[in-house]
Amino acid sequence: MSAQITWLCFGLLGLLPFALGFWVSINRGRAAVSFGYPDDPTHPLHKAVRAHANAIEYVPTLMALTIALDRMLPGTVTMWLVVLATLGRYLHAAGMVTCRSLSDRHPLRVAGAVLTYFPGLIMAILVIVKVL
Repeated sequence: MSAQITWLCFGLLGLLPFALGFWVSINRGRAAVSFGYPDDPTHPLHKAVRAHANAIEYVPTLMALTIALDRMLPGTVTMWLVVLATLGRYLHAAGMVTCRSLSDRHPLRVAGAVLTYFPGLIMAILVIVKVL
């Protein structure tokens, strides 16, 4: 069962950049902007572009670590780390697109960052330790 949950999270991580990219496209249409985005952290297009960019920065690394760790340490530990990291990415994205302004802290962004950094760091360290 843990392998199925791990790979479900892998799929959810893969879905996130596409969903956020689609959200960027919707907001581009609404704002009638085909290139770039307004330099206003409250503008929906600005928030959508930054949420997408942030996902693109972390999702591929988390996916690569998931594959590596699942091969080296399949089971419950890997599953929970991937579940937490996936939850973190979704919370962070939700916080970015729903906040009033990207200039302000939002609880979902903070929780999402924490749930990205710590599981991601632990995954990377476990891969290194397993290799050594």
